[in-house]
Amino acid sequence: MHLNPKPLNAGRFIACLVLLCGIFFSACKKNDSNSGGNKPPQNNGGPIELSGSIVGKDGLPLAGAIVKADGQQVTTNDKGTFMLQNVKTAAGNVVLVNCSKAGFRTQVRRLNTAGGNNASVQIMLLPRATTHTISATAGGTATLTGGATVTIPAGAVVKADGSAYTGAVNFSIAHLDPAAPDFSLQIPGGDLSALRTDNSNVVLYSYGMLQVEMESAAGEKLQLKTGKSSTIKFPITQFQQAAAPNTIPLWHFDEATGIWKEEGSATRQGNLYVGTVGHFSSWNVDAPRPIVTVIGCLTDPCRGDMKMRGVNVTIGQVTVQTDKDGNYKALIPSDMPATLHVQPRLNGGRGTKKELPAYPPGGSTTQNVSLPCGPELSGRITACDGSPYSGMVSMYLNGENIGNAYTDDNSTFKLFPPKGKTITLKVFDLLGNVTAKDITMPNGDNGKDIGDVKVCPGTELPPTQFIINGSGFNNQPVQIGGGTSGKPLVTIGIYDERNKETLLTATQGTTQLSLQFAGQGPGNYIDVVMILTLNGKRYISEEMRVTISRYGQVGQLIEGTFSGEGTIQGGTGKVQITAGKFTIFRIQG
Repeated sequence: MHLNPKPLNAGRFIACLVLLCGIFFSACKKNDSNSGGNKPPQNNGGPIELSGSIVGKDGLPLAGAIVKADGQQVTTNDKGTFMLQNVKTAAGNVVLVNCSKAGFRTQVRRLNTAGGNNASVQIMLLPRATTHTISATAGGTATLTGGATVTIPAGAVVKADGSAYTGAVNFSIAHLDPAAPDFSLQIPGGDLSALRTDNSNVVLYSYGMLQVEMESAAGEKLQLKTGKSSTIKFPITQFQQAAAPNTIPLWHFDEATGIWKEEGSATRQGNLYVGTVGHFSSWNVDAPRPIVTVIGCLTDPCRGDMKMRGVNVTIGQVTVQTDKDGNYKALIPSDMPATLHVQPRLNGGRGTKKELPAYPPGGSTTQNVSLPCGPELSGRITACDGSPYSGMVSMYLNGENIGNAYTDDNSTFKLFPPKGKTITLKVFDLLGNVTAKDITMPNGDNGKDIGDVKVCPGTELPPTQFIINGSGFNNQPVQIGGGTSGKPLVTIGIYDERNKETLLTATQGTTQLSLQFAGQGPGNYIDVVMILTLNGKRYISEEMRVTISRYGQVGQLIEGTFSGEGTIQGGTGKVQITAGKFTIFRIQG
């Protein structure tokens, strides 16, 4: 059995991550700076075409996410992509984009478009799960690994309508660390536009964020009682400790406007910022700065100054994406140097870095970016019978992964290896079938087309199996894969080098099991995060136990066993999982 090429169904969405290196011809354009806004956007400009991709924390596409902009709504396809036509823009060519999906935190992105007739965005959704449970009557403190804490006093919680609540409080708390590699993709708002108490518009430099949500055992939204306050603490990441001020403003995120609003302040106590808040949302400890606007165009000078579409450009703490014309626009703090970075790992092997000086307040700068020259490696994936075949391609230099590409609608791929080097190309699907070959690139900038690369079906992977008890289950065996369902088993094993974490997922139809843990290689792991979707319900655990007996390289297998207890999302029902075993195909890391 193998993956059929096109169109891919929802069960195979993970094979189709949108490439960040699509290229289109057009002229680069300049436009005026944007103040950041202080009111909900009044859309009367444009219209434009808005496209983009929605991904999870692991960078894989999310199908079925709901995207809203300018009163329109669309659902992402099996590739995690979306498109909206005739989207009106607000003053400064701003578009407010809202993205949501069950089991994830809603993300609102204030998109500063480059002023053309189109815009592109990538949005990362973070998982939403209960992290702590506290008694509303007694109060208590929830502490995250790393030192972030949220404390509520006794009797301080009410329902959304203001009525009293005395039961268990399920907290969902996330700390966003500025040191995290994908911090700029995770932050609410995206561009760090903010409004001070004097109604002046600024942009922020963040020392960390806390996202806090409360629910009852029945899934009702909860909030702090009027007149009550919560103490929250933000750990100051190591690289910021030397410059962190003793007092810093507190900011909460307003989803209606897509901007941060100043409300109170926090004081430094050692390497923590401590403040009090009267309601829960996303909170931020940030230094405000006047705005500098950066605009530019991303080009490929080695291919006739082609304009690079859909490439993530990170400047400081902000990441924006180039539109179809290769243009981008970003707001950054004044009086602070920043690094402009196009990461090769996210761009099929091509990238560049540029140091920007500190700019004075209120100005703008044009930073056109030319990617370094290099040969293009292209090809097409087919099955053994020559039919088009969907899959993924990774390239390695001296054993290190230096770029990945997914096949397009024609089952073709493009990568950009370093010139004159011999790289190992691995072509595989998500069922354990893999083809590897060594390819030597030219010394110059001439490309190389290797034609068809065949991936032949191998032996289907064994199913993932376990036994579940509790909440209506009585010693019930569960199997993901195999059987006679007619739906394919899709597995992915990823090691995230940046966060030093392994993610394992097995999916068949609507049943999915994910296990995430810190580490790599054989051994015993505790405090493993499990998310299980079964019979239309989701079960979550942060204390699953996993034993890895085999941890192969990319293109090989990860095998092991697991057991532990899970909780029904939004409820109190418990399930026990025993005798779990899995065989997962490793595709990345």
